[in-house]
Amino acid sequence: MGFDFLFLGALIGLPLAALPVALHLLFRRRSPVVLFSTTRFIRASMQRTAARRRVQKWLLLAARVLMVLLLVFIAAQPAKRLAASLTGGEGGSSVAAIVVDTSYSMQLSHEQQTLLERADQIVVSLLQNELSGGSVAIFESLPSTQAELLRSANERLAQWTPLKPQPSPQPLADRIQAAMRLLDAQQAQNKWLIVLTDGQSREFPRALNAWDGGQFVVFDLKPPVARSAGVTGVALDPDQPLPGVGVEAAIRVAGRSGDARAISANVVSLGDGPLATASPRIVQIESAGQSEVRLPIKLPAERYLVVRARIDGEDDLAWDDVRQVVIETPRQRKVKLLTADRATPAERFVTLALDPGEGRSADWPLRVTSGKNVAPDDSAVVALLNAWPTVERAGELRAAVERGATLVLLLRPGLQEAWGELPASQRDAIRPLLPGDPVVDPSADRPHRASPPAIAGSLLKELLDERFQLGAMTAARLVPFNRSPDAAILVAAAPTGDGASTGLVYRHTIGGPGSIYTFATLPEPQFSTLATHPVFLPLIVRCCLPEAGASSAQNVELGQTLRLALPGESKLTLTTPAGEPFVVERAAGAGEFVFARADQPGLYRWTNAGGNIVGVSNVQLPADEAVLKYRDVPDVMPGETVIVAKSLDDFRTHLEGATQPSPRWSPLIACVLLLLCL
Repeated sequence: MGFDFLFLGALIGLPLAALPVALHLLFRRRSPVVLFSTTRFIRASMQRTAARRRVQKWLLLAARVLMVLLLVFIAAQPAKRLAASLTGGEGGSSVAAIVVDTSYSMQLSHEQQTLLERADQIVVSLLQNELSGGSVAIFESLPSTQAELLRSANERLAQWTPLKPQPSPQPLADRIQAAMRLLDAQQAQNKWLIVLTDGQSREFPRALNAWDGGQFVVFDLKPPVARSAGVTGVALDPDQPLPGVGVEAAIRVAGRSGDARAISANVVSLGDGPLATASPRIVQIESAGQSEVRLPIKLPAERYLVVRARIDGEDDLAWDDVRQVVIETPRQRKVKLLTADRATPAERFVTLALDPGEGRSADWPLRVTSGKNVAPDDSAVVALLNAWPTVERAGELRAAVERGATLVLLLRPGLQEAWGELPASQRDAIRPLLPGDPVVDPSADRPHRASPPAIAGSLLKELLDERFQLGAMTAARLVPFNRSPDAAILVAAAPTGDGASTGLVYRHTIGGPGSIYTFATLPEPQFSTLATHPVFLPLIVRCCLPEAGASSAQNVELGQTLRLALPGESKLTLTTPAGEPFVVERAAGAGEFVFARADQPGLYRWTNAGGNIVGVSNVQLPADEAVLKYRDVPDVMPGETVIVAKSLDDFRTHLEGATQPSPRWSPLIACVLLLLCL
């Protein structure tokens, strides 16, 4: 900014301000001498009057001089003039900070060009023209590892590469604040803060403080209407799907309220070969801008599967039309059902629940065998306890859990009454296998109704849906426990009369990799309705499978670290979606492999020394950036000095108008008129 005059030649009249002084000195009048008989009575009055007249005389002289000066300034027409270029011209130092929004929402296509491509052209043009003589710092959405530095515009142009979309781990407002601090620390005649953004709400969670350290320019690139819808999430229900069993793909969609879009889903292999397809469905976006649709889909028997959801049709933002999730179906596990000397109805119910096809389905994840002893290769052990196990049997079961096997215990109601009669050594051997010490409680022989626990674990999360009617599961009798702090209740049971609820199904560990699940009753009609309830089969099957969180399939967003927990390996090879291999060693002091350079979306394959795939990581673009919610510039960037432009031509029109001097002499006219009145 500079101070200028429209008619600079009028300032030649400034010496006229001395004219009132000259006239005052040349035409000074002497007071006439008048003879008077006596001044004895008016001498004091004349002294006071003379002093007052001298003050008035000098004030009048000063007012006349000021009036002449103001008249000269009015004739010259003083004005504020903006520099013709952002650098301020020759002899004027200038610094600029350019903050560019490079988030994935800037990939929106408008007028056959993405917003990021428009931003790239604007920055290059500014460096070539308006900023060509200044120093420039570039701030992008993703913070750099080093502080942004001021460099000459020519140097910036020589090293310029086209802008690319990046994840936005922090709001763009933080980058703008950093640019303000950089400019405030500079000693320059002209300071320019230039922001290029589409004004997404997530980038401006709060309004910025007004900045008066220089000129603030905002290129508001958001389109008048964004015709876009995107898939923001894909999940399977249940979390741990079983091959050959139908599941639902829960697909979240974001877009304009009221729009209707067709959603389809399919299952593909790691090699992108089609395996299964779900019928398309039309979803209407709700008023909040988001909706969810569920598509039933059947999973084939493959270890790793990719479930991919798609929005059919074209829109302005293409990258969010497809989103996928990689899953690992449980590998077939060997399950040992410990049998007693005499077969019981409960044993037959449990056998059918563990394997409804009785070995005829090759896709079923459990291979069930019966026997009296635990084998070293048994991944899960199921035991129906009609009597407390011996010390030797308890030790055998504990050893299996400590090596990583899963133990499922089903207890015959009434065993709690024999607990106190056991030898101390036998109780000590059995106690680690139980969720607590059994207690004798008269309410245990009263009917109990199943209910969800206070905190639902991942194993039962989807089974708590109302359609499964968990409350219809009842236990006529059960074994109550004085539950230990590390035992979780998966299914609670409340007595039909008064009394506190207890546990029907428990889960706990004993410090090793294995887990122990305890059913406090048996699936026999005289004890419970477990055998006929639809939750029993999936519940006992999932107890024998590893938990969903233990999967070697990982789904993350771009910019996040890849992790794989795999015991027994010290070195793996990670292949990127582009086919580039990286050797990854186990992190020191940790039980997992870590890779922090996943900068490409797609599938990353972990392979061992034998070339076998032991893990898959799916890296996706940020889902939040598919939700298009814009904010107006005045709401987030207040200030009288903010110039808002929709394009480079719009900005140059603003700049050209600002370079035309605007008269600022109205207050001066008011002063002159006031003096004339006085």
